[in-house]
Amino acid sequence: MKKLIFSLVGVMAISFSQMSFGAIINSNLSKRHQALIEAAIVSQCGHFKDLTEVKTTEVAIQVDQGIQDVNYSTLLTGLQRMDQNIFDRYEILVESNYADMYDHTAKDWGSFSVSKVACEMK
Repeated sequence: MKKLIFSLVGVMAISFSQMSFGAIINSNLSKRHQALIEAAIVSQCGHFKDLTEVKTTEVAIQVDQGIQDVNYSTLLTGLQRMDQNIFDRYEILVESNYADMYDHTAKDWGSFSVSKVACEMK
């Protein structure tokens, strides 16, 4: 019984240490947009600690009769563990888009997508 409890505690500790807290530090982007950016970064470059938004530029595109799409360019920094708790700092450039339409997957208005992710060690 004692071994089972210690095993469960160990598995839970590992699980919690690997989880992302779902927010980019210093970001004013919507939570859905942040989650999509984080997923794209993990897919292209791996997991990062302390993802922090440095700068975001927005370019609005007038589509028609009040419909406006937006192109975003977001610069982030983050730490990635390479070996035995040694972290390398990265700059991550993410280009994303907002389309003024219904997102059936999220069941909410406004569809976000990521078009480019570039990670560079500093």
